[in-house]
Amino acid sequence: MNHEIIYIMKYSNYFLVRKLFIICILNNSINLGLLNSQQSQESPNPNTRVVMPEVEVSESEPSLTVPSAQKMQELLNELPASSNLIEAKRVRQGRAATLQDLFLFQPGIWTQPGFTGPNAYRISIRGSGLSTGAGTERGIWFLQDGIPLNPPDGVLFNQGQFDPLAYQYSVISRGAEAFNYGFATLFGAVNFVTYTGYTAPPYSAYFTAGSFGWLQGSIEAAGVESKTDYFAVLSDASAEGYRFHNSFNNAWLNTNIGYKITSSIENRIYFTYSNQQWQVPGPLALEEVLTDPTTANPAYVEGDYRQFWDTTRVADKATYIIDPNQTVNMGISWTNLHQITFYGLFFQSSNNFFSLPCNYTNTMDLYGHRNLIVAGVMPMGEFYQENWNRLLGTIQGTPMATYNMTVVNIPIYAYDQFWVNEKFSINLALQAVYDRMTNEAFKDLLHRSVDTTLTFSQFNPKLGLLYQVDPHNQLYTSVARSFEPPSLYETAISPTALPPNLALYPNRAQNAITAEIGTRGQWDRFNWSFAFFQSWVTNELLEVSLNPPLNTLIYTINAPPTTHRGIEISLNTTLAKGLMVSNSDSQNQDQIVLYQIFDWYRFYLNGNFFSPTTHQEIPLRGNQLFGVPEYSYMAQMLYMHPSGFYIGPNVMAWSTYPVDLVNTAFAPGTALLGFRIGYQNPKKHLSIYLDGRNLTNEHYVAMVSDVFDASNGGKIPLSKQTYYWPGDGWAIYGGISWNF
Repeated sequence: MNHEIIYIMKYSNYFLVRKLFIICILNNSINLGLLNSQQSQESPNPNTRVVMPEVEVSESEPSLTVPSAQKMQELLNELPASSNLIEAKRVRQGRAATLQDLFLFQPGIWTQPGFTGPNAYRISIRGSGLSTGAGTERGIWFLQDGIPLNPPDGVLFNQGQFDPLAYQYSVISRGAEAFNYGFATLFGAVNFVTYTGYTAPPYSAYFTAGSFGWLQGSIEAAGVESKTDYFAVLSDASAEGYRFHNSFNNAWLNTNIGYKITSSIENRIYFTYSNQQWQVPGPLALEEVLTDPTTANPAYVEGDYRQFWDTTRVADKATYIIDPNQTVNMGISWTNLHQITFYGLFFQSSNNFFSLPCNYTNTMDLYGHRNLIVAGVMPMGEFYQENWNRLLGTIQGTPMATYNMTVVNIPIYAYDQFWVNEKFSINLALQAVYDRMTNEAFKDLLHRSVDTTLTFSQFNPKLGLLYQVDPHNQLYTSVARSFEPPSLYETAISPTALPPNLALYPNRAQNAITAEIGTRGQWDRFNWSFAFFQSWVTNELLEVSLNPPLNTLIYTINAPPTTHRGIEISLNTTLAKGLMVSNSDSQNQDQIVLYQIFDWYRFYLNGNFFSPTTHQEIPLRGNQLFGVPEYSYMAQMLYMHPSGFYIGPNVMAWSTYPVDLVNTAFAPGTALLGFRIGYQNPKKHLSIYLDGRNLTNEHYVAMVSDVFDASNGGKIPLSKQTYYWPGDGWAIYGGISWNF
């Protein structure tokens, strides 16, 4: 028995013991819930200042640490920036298993899979992560109830740890709205808000089955016992995959327990565990995608490319309401991410990172005018080790390199929103950030040690204006500076690519100035949001392959000045009402609603590129950046009956986009047709759905591996340019859930 098999067996046994322990914890939670549990009672939505998409909420705010969707929507309505609030009820109208399922039919965010499963998606907000691999979302911060899920360098977010069934709603904060969490990133943040014992049903079971051997199930328990509330969900998902060498299996546990120390102090403890195992089928040539997309890249099959990720996270959040105008939130989190990758090399890493967020909110009037002050600090740290070994076939071979890395990231922020009058407010914000990363690299068998330390710091201001046209409509604008240092992932690159005597590649921090103008509101049967933005970016961090088509020499470099410009439109139209159920209460009429999303993006280079290999300037001014289409359109038309029945088609379409910076190769655009039918009981007992995707069985490119020059100066023929990841073929998913 070889060393690799022994190691994997030990690792699998470790997983098994952990899972059994976790199941015991969940079982005890369920037994506790049998003693005394209660459901939160719902009431109609109160009138809000701006009529936005409806959200379902409880009559009061039973949890101090986790705001209701209604309260969050009210806060978002008063910020001069773009945002999306996505409720679980809407996500569960179809398959609810991946980040793409969550972000479907949302403006300003592009999400496409590398292959079947929840573990590898390219997620881009306004051009973020254009060149990073799936699962490494540059420029987007992910949070759980306001506590970071990313490591402190901000890039490596474990997509597979996300279980949509654990969250009651999610908020996408696009662009400068990430300032609200303390981050001055160019692209934004996503906050996942958990269920609690107050908002989840006492017991729930969920099951989904579908194409490509897809199986997904979960059990949930929640309740309230005196001053304590709890929520726990245990889930598992697996599939054989659309392509060969494409199977996966994920298991998740998400729990939280809240305790009200007094009526104004609440503490909530979170425990999250995820285990992911998946095969990687690899990219194909374009002709292969269009003719036989189910095949796998032979090199990936021969090398048995696959990954194992194991994530454990513990967090705590405390909220103290000093008085009706003052609130303090404090938190702490620790995450351990263990990763094993067979990807041409044997790669093993252990990552421990933590955060200590703290913020203060004050809503007292200032000089007789309404005013909001928020100030906070979010220290974060990371201890990371990775080992690279050669592979002898599929057996772990001799060591190649070892990295020992640390990161410290300390953002301090404050903003003030002052209402000049009832209609007009001014938002001023400032963030200061300090970032330090250190790496000790052992590059070869002789263990020659190299140490490198990089430090970055900057002040980032923001100005925003919000005008309330009438109770239903708003105008807003903002100008903000963003700052993003390179991450560990982008500096601790392949030892063969590092300059002599350096353990970190010396990239500069990415800076940008972004201006945005937009509107949101409602008139008659129309509900909309519109945003236009432009970012002037210097030193944009782009990851490219410099030796296509092997793509073994990949690292991040600073681009010449770039421009990110775009328009994001969301338009919901009630086409008809009272077709079969007509009464005076419009909420109890059947209706047909058309949801439409249109995004236009123009991301391009403003200067020539300096080649890191030939050290010559390459004329690329005006070339389009890669990875995201210029135009995309999504629409869904649903007939909805007050009994809970719904039915309707949907469509996704996008334009051609480049694979490389030289703009010699392009991924073709496509249009995908889908269909949904289901039933969601108004009393939330029974829900069933059928979700059809890509019903015309289009062969299309879902994601690309970005390169500098796809043809390598004309040396690589089109048939050898394996940069294209096929999307799934036609698929049907069906699910049922029952709340007790």
